[in-house]
Amino acid sequence: MDASKGGAIGPAWLQAGRSWNDEQLAVLQAASSGQSLVVTGPPGSGKSALSIEIAAQALLSGAYEPDDILVLTSSRRSAARSRDAFMQRIGRTLHGTAVRSTASLAFAIIAAQCRLQGVPDPVLATGPEQDADLAQLLSGHIQGDGVPIEWPPEITNETLQLQGFRAQLRDLLMRCAERGLSPADLADLGREHDRPHWVAAAQLYDEYLAVTELSRNTPDRGPRYDAATIVDQAAWIAQKWVRDEQKERLRWRLVIVDEYQDATAAAARLFGALQRDGAQLVLFSDPDQAVQGFRGSRPDLAGRADLPPGRDDTEIGQFGAVVKVLHRSHRLNDQVRDVVARISHHIGASAGVQHRLTVEKKKTTELDADELPRGRETVSATETEPDPSQPVIERRHARSRAEETAWIAWRIRQAHYFDELPWSQCAVLARSGSHVHELVRGLQRAGVPAMAQGSDLPLRAEPAVRMLLETIERTRSDAWDDAALHELLVSAYGDLDAVSVRELRRSLSVAAPRGRTTSELVAALTNDDGLNELHMSRVAGTPIAAAAHRAAAMIAAARARHDTDNDPAEVCWRVWQAADCADRWREQALHVGPRSVVANANLDAVMTLFKHIENFAQRYQGASVERLIAEINRLDIPADSLAATAKNEQVVEVLTAAQAAGRQWSYVIVAGLQAGSWPDLRLRDTLLGAQQLADLVDGRGDGPDLTAARKAVLDDELRLFLVACSRTTGALTITCVDGEDDQPSAICDLVCPAPTTTDELPPPLDLRGIVLRSRIAGEQEPADDWAQLLAYLARHGVTAANPDTWYGMAPPSSTAPLVASGQPISVSPSRLALVHQCAMRWAAETSDAKGGDQFSNELGTLIHDIARDHPTSDAAELLEVLQDRWSELGLSDGWPTIQRAHEAESMVRALGQFQQKNPPPKAVEAPFAVDMVTVRIRGSIDRIDRTEQGLVIRDYKTGRTVMSVRDATVDPQLASYQLAIERGALQDIDLIDDAEPVAGAELIYLGSEEAKVTKRKQPALSSQPNPQWIAHMATQAAQIMSSGRLWAKINAGCRTCPVHESCPVQPEGQPLVPQRAPANEMTRAPLSDFDTAERRAEAAATLDADIDSETTLGNSEAADPEHVPQATAIDPITQGKGQLR
Repeated sequence: MDASKGGAIGPAWLQAGRSWNDEQLAVLQAASSGQSLVVTGPPGSGKSALSIEIAAQALLSGAYEPDDILVLTSSRRSAARSRDAFMQRIGRTLHGTAVRSTASLAFAIIAAQCRLQGVPDPVLATGPEQDADLAQLLSGHIQGDGVPIEWPPEITNETLQLQGFRAQLRDLLMRCAERGLSPADLADLGREHDRPHWVAAAQLYDEYLAVTELSRNTPDRGPRYDAATIVDQAAWIAQKWVRDEQKERLRWRLVIVDEYQDATAAAARLFGALQRDGAQLVLFSDPDQAVQGFRGSRPDLAGRADLPPGRDDTEIGQFGAVVKVLHRSHRLNDQVRDVVARISHHIGASAGVQHRLTVEKKKTTELDADELPRGRETVSATETEPDPSQPVIERRHARSRAEETAWIAWRIRQAHYFDELPWSQCAVLARSGSHVHELVRGLQRAGVPAMAQGSDLPLRAEPAVRMLLETIERTRSDAWDDAALHELLVSAYGDLDAVSVRELRRSLSVAAPRGRTTSELVAALTNDDGLNELHMSRVAGTPIAAAAHRAAAMIAAARARHDTDNDPAEVCWRVWQAADCADRWREQALHVGPRSVVANANLDAVMTLFKHIENFAQRYQGASVERLIAEINRLDIPADSLAATAKNEQVVEVLTAAQAAGRQWSYVIVAGLQAGSWPDLRLRDTLLGAQQLADLVDGRGDGPDLTAARKAVLDDELRLFLVACSRTTGALTITCVDGEDDQPSAICDLVCPAPTTTDELPPPLDLRGIVLRSRIAGEQEPADDWAQLLAYLARHGVTAANPDTWYGMAPPSSTAPLVASGQPISVSPSRLALVHQCAMRWAAETSDAKGGDQFSNELGTLIHDIARDHPTSDAAELLEVLQDRWSELGLSDGWPTIQRAHEAESMVRALGQFQQKNPPPKAVEAPFAVDMVTVRIRGSIDRIDRTEQGLVIRDYKTGRTVMSVRDATVDPQLASYQLAIERGALQDIDLIDDAEPVAGAELIYLGSEEAKVTKRKQPALSSQPNPQWIAHMATQAAQIMSSGRLWAKINAGCRTCPVHESCPVQPEGQPLVPQRAPANEMTRAPLSDFDTAERRAEAAATLDADIDSETTLGNSEAADPEHVPQATAIDPITQGKGQLR
């Protein structure tokens, strides 16, 4: 089977379907000799094409069978691309896998060994699973389980819990596995070279291997391997096969390795074993394009391939190969070629420099911006006249990260719509995965169909997966609440927005039976036939109703037969089927645009979930769906799934430089070239020293040489940059931020000089941008042409071009009052002052506008409940009650919660002290309703006490701000309570005599700064000259509430207003378009005579008629808007949609 013995391919090798230059023909000819080869060349020199051509010609010659040939690449995705190219080249599909990744080959060898031994197939542990296993082992040691590990002092228990520490630990274990080091070997090296962290890691490594070995001994499971050990184990098996002359072993006559620069030491040992078994090796490498340094790649191996094979396995990578060098790049144009040459010149020569490009020395000059094609910056170029049709290099400086992303979106859309470049021929490359996903989100918002490779989220955090699993989990634990159902409805499964969910709530509320205690959503979606009321509602037959039925079906599917049917695959599939969104997502994915990208991502995530479920079922037979969810929840890092995913040709790929290796596009943008970010010169493994270990074992040094280590990091960063810049077949653009806090990276100068100016960001190249530009230009230039363009766009369905949709152009959507004529108007005592203080804020808060933190309100409600239920308890008893009910607030653990608990305890102590100093109350939470001509005041009184002077009303306050003594005398809330008792409006309170006088009212502050009870008193209404002022105030509030127009006023409460930023009298809330209502229209909003404490005090001191004879109030100043200079009349409906967000 030795490839060098007979079966020579001969001239048939040269019968290729494309033209080859002399150097490439020499490689093809050398490959036909049967000798092992190592071929080096720069980007675009044809290495990958030659690897496919050699395999194809070998097969087509008839001298080789398909099973004799193997083409290897560094990754699964590059193997898939090479496999497609190979099948296309030979014109047919082959049974088996002739093209695969090195890891896939290793798995196949281990699987063959398992079959020879009669054991089940092996199982490959994913990165997230390995991380979870290590986290579990470390957690056990932190809790004191097992034999203690003596970590160095700098590695504390807190460090052991960090994901970053586990990442370095996985890296260290991978370096050990690649070099065949056992835990004992690692410990010996640690003691020999004074590395105590290696000694400690060796003990954990031994435990990890023991856990892995334990899983291998399970009879119904195959051996379990992770990415750190699979290639090394395969190399050991292949070597054993050769030594033992195993008859039924896997053998190949021709092994072609593309991207050999990314091979690890373990991979080199595996290739050596294949060569010793008779395989001809053909290795293709460019040491300057190694992108797997973080995974232990050895770009220097290409320089060792021509050395004679060693006698043992320690002399790795020595194959006695013939060296061939490709010098020409066929993909790169002259300008990009020079860029690549300049970058490679700064990279350390790990495997020679014969393959590198050289910079052509030409006299250069600066071209003016006017000479460049549209939208491009000034660059260095030759003195020859530039051809606008030829690709150029551009460098763009932005003022911020957001502007950089916006300009990239503009530039890609320009290339697509003006230069007619397909989306798929554009790519954006970045240094890190986090930046990639940030760019994807920004580009999608700008209308570019951008997609990243893989996800930056662990499986449990994928929106589509998280919501599906949460539906199962909440249903089975009966833990649905209003917020969770709202999240389900606005997710990709429900596909509603917040406004639609609110409309659904309204429809369910109208149709709900009286007396329902649960929320509308919980009652309707979690009960059988809970949506029957929707059939007669106004949302029947709409997407809103369809979304509600889908959500209810998912919950029903998760609930069905869960007592007996607990198979994870069956349960998840049933809920997925009930969601009924596969066709909808697939249809969205087939279109072009950001929505298509999201649909693709959701489908990919669900495919990954079911692939994970399949693997889970194989490993844990009979496990429950709860076990599955727990397993997924413990995975903290994203997984590279083997599940089939969509190939969308109409997207712009956003990738890291490593992901882009081996790819090419017509237009490439390299983004995020910031100082400190690219190159990132931080040492990767300063804590555990994985790279130091690799250098030590490989004989490259035995000490922490920081200078050499930093140079190695710089070389890796430059290799990434070279790969990124060499992916283009046409134009290249680099972008960065140049601002106060961000500076361009020095490597930008390797591409072209910095631009002399930073241009303004042009309007977006989408319909919205065209409309915006037309509107702005129409105000500054002759408007006819721009108006015609807007009219044309409006006729063709561009909604934003229609003036009727522009802000401020539409008339009020409704002039009807908030309360229809003839309907009763109710107001609570606590809202009475707010109606007069600012009618706009009252309307906003009535419509559920709330501030960001609702803790104060929730805590106040809890304190009031405790005071109601325990009106005579002392501080100690109340503290026990508070502790029992604290969980009702649903706060997470942490310092803020501790601070809030202290605040609550202080209030409860003050309440207990107050209750102990006073006799038991006559009534608590006493409800009342005062009916007048046009208004009803209804509410409840916290506490009523009987004194020698009469009844005293007490109202608890839990806020920190204490009202002034003067303001308390005319507080509308206390006055409303007094009015209720005087008019006999208390309900079901037998202990209160209607004839008993009211002696006054008090505000009891429990949360004041002094940490004690603070009181503010209000005298009896009967003692005031005009006791009817509160009734006048309530009636005028009814007029304001029932008006179709409201006033917004600047007042002392503006700083806490939840709609402060949308208020038309605040600078940040000013309308974009001035209101055009006539002056007399602005006087329709009734003004208030009681908006300040001073005016209320004036009313209380002025004799007036009885309120029941009053018919018109508050109009004396309504015709004089100047009376309240800081007020603006607003339309509640229109402004509510436009500003109250």
